[in-house]
Amino acid sequence: MISHALWTLLLLICTRDSIASTEKIAHTGNTLEDVQRELKYDGIESIALFPRELTLLQQAIDTIDDDTCRDQCQSVLNGIRNLTGWAIKFYDASGKFPSLLVGSVYQLSNFDECIDLDDETPAGSHGQYCLGEADVEVPEIYLCKNGSVWQAFRNVKERYREPTRKLYWGVCVPAGCTVENIQDVIR
Repeated sequence: MISHALWTLLLLICTRDSIASTEKIAHTGNTLEDVQRELKYDGIESIALFPRELTLLQQAIDTIDDDTCRDQCQSVLNGIRNLTGWAIKFYDASGKFPSLLVGSVYQLSNFDECIDLDDETPAGSHGQYCLGEADVEVPEIYLCKNGSVWQAFRNVKERYREPTRKLYWGVCVPAGCTVENIQDVIR
């Protein structure tokens, strides 16, 4: 189900530690410095999602079997790397979770910004809004560690009469991708 897939991606983004500068980045063979160098534009670091999120996005794109979806996602990622306006809007229109540990479980993103991308994107790769519901299931191994950030999820099942074990996450993806494509990537 897409909700589990979205939670998996969120978990990867939230829990991935920074990569040591000498460690090779999976699938690309590049070091962190190589990736950071690629993300420079006129001497200015791109945006705050770099380099971790771009690395994760590239790894996810590499797993897409459907040619149309993969090509459109790669086009968006290349556009983000080049700070192309329409591509940055794909990222900007997608939800990001602030204050997750204190109960911000709704990140609906920006539907209008995603749909309005139709006029700006290359032919056929307009924005498609997807909203997923994800159950938060933190593995017991993480809950057992003293001082672990996941301790916050152990006892709190409800906050302000809303369940904290569910997350609602809106993302903007290229229209060439199906629900099945997104689910396959996240698994």
